[in-house]
Amino acid sequence: MTQADQLMAETEAWLRERDIPFRVLTKYQVKIGKFKRVSYYPTKGTTFVDSEDGARTRAGLSGLTEVLINLRELPPERGMTL
Repeated sequence: MTQADQLMAETEAWLRERDIPFRVLTKYQVKIGKFKRVSYYPTKGTTFVDSEDGARTRAGLSGLTEVLINLRELPPERGMTL
């Protein structure tokens, strides 16, 4: 298993544990949320929100958690455990 595969598997498990809808587009990108407006790239830890310019500054699953809470895709109490 490559590092990209491992990081994607960890991301998928993290999303499933929180019942967050997602779709894997490539081995490097997952679209997240009810409206699939969040793109997350596990190998770099970057998060992009459709209609915004550039990546969010906070990286990794903690950054993704922050975005999902702000977009109301994840209740704050469900994002506590990373």
